[in-house]
Amino acid sequence: MKKTFKIVDGDLHVKVFNTDKLFVPLDGKQVCVGTYEQNTLQMIDKKDIHVLDTFIKTEKENIEKQMEQLDTAYEPLKDLQDIDEKILTECSKQIDRGNKPFKKSMESLNNRIQELNKKKQIEAQKSFLVEQLSQIDSDFEQITNILE
Repeated sequence: MKKTFKIVDGDLHVKVFNTDKLFVPLDGKQVCVGTYEQNTLQMIDKKDIHVLDTFIKTEKENIEKQMEQLDTAYEPLKDLQDIDEKILTECSKQIDRGNKPFKKSMESLNNRIQELNKKKQIEAQKSFLVEQLSQIDSDFEQITNILE
């Protein structure tokens, strides 16, 4: 998604251009059949530009706080060396199927598997937030330049 900010007759015009792949479900799978493009023009009254500016600043601060929280949660999680993903998946299935004494004896391994899953989730969240932060930084920079 690309945005351009421009002052027109005192109002702020934000052009948003978005393009992505177009998928349709077919036989239980998502099949890419093409792309789509979307152009949007947002017109913000002169008196309300400060609202957008405040929103962007607040959004930027919120994303930065979320990144700090994810970094804090991510830091203590350790990788398991030399253990293959298939082995972890199979161990997790067997622990779930096992009786109480087996589950109790495998509690430590199960906790480590859960930590690894949590680590993967945090990595995915961080990746998403990095993209959002990049976009909001661009918006912040553009609106700051326009308002100067």
